[in-house]
Amino acid sequence: MFEAVATGRIKAPGFFNDPVMRKLWSQAIWIGPSPGQIDPEKEVDAAVKRINNGFSTHERETAELTGMDWDSNIDVLTREWEARRDLPQAHIPGMKGGDKQNAKTD
Repeated sequence: MFEAVATGRIKAPGFFNDPVMRKLWSQAIWIGPSPGQIDPEKEVDAAVKRINNGFSTHERETAELTGMDWDSNIDVLTREWEARRDLPQAHIPGMKGGDKQNAKTD
């Protein structure tokens, strides 16, 4: 980290002249772009197991698998589910509910 800031590869204001800022910059978690997945189903299953066993978090797994932000995903999913709430749902194998449960009847 010191070298990257000193050479200008990373801009970290206050890194060298403020110990508090240096500590904050040094504790940051840097996650690069998602490397892609060889077997997405197995990788998602493994991520779920890590979360369920307390080895990881939704936030970290989202960033590592997709490069996305978990909080932003939740905001978008909430908005999508609200928009779909009154629409009939097609049956998707493996998902709870289905077209009969939420279909409107006239």
